[in-house]
Amino acid sequence: MSKERELLEKIKKGDDDGDFFITSGIYTDIQTMLAQREPLSDKEINDFFSKNQWKTFLQLARILEKEYGLGASEPLSDDVIDDIFVNNQWLTFLQLVRVLEKAYGIGVDNGTH
Repeated sequence: MSKERELLEKIKKGDDDGDFFITSGIYTDIQTMLAQREPLSDKEINDFFSKNQWKTFLQLARILEKEYGLGASEPLSDDVIDDIFVNNQWLTFLQLVRVLEKAYGIGVDNGTH
């Protein structure tokens, strides 16, 4: 868990416990932010690649969806995943996963706060 996420958890807990109070708008923003999937750690990505290095990018994307919950609410189509790879094939695997996460809206400021 990131330091930022830990801080948000502490703030939410402090409000829940009555140690201090924050506005309902800020509380809602914190809940929304904590509900979002954190980007995969570099270690998770490297471990994943080590186990799956001979698969196609599309196969890798589908495994990431299943094992890590990427795109749980709305998976990307095969064509979109293929386009991501074709347009970014010169990137390292780690960078490709970051592009894929961005396509899923993970780790992206979507204006909710």
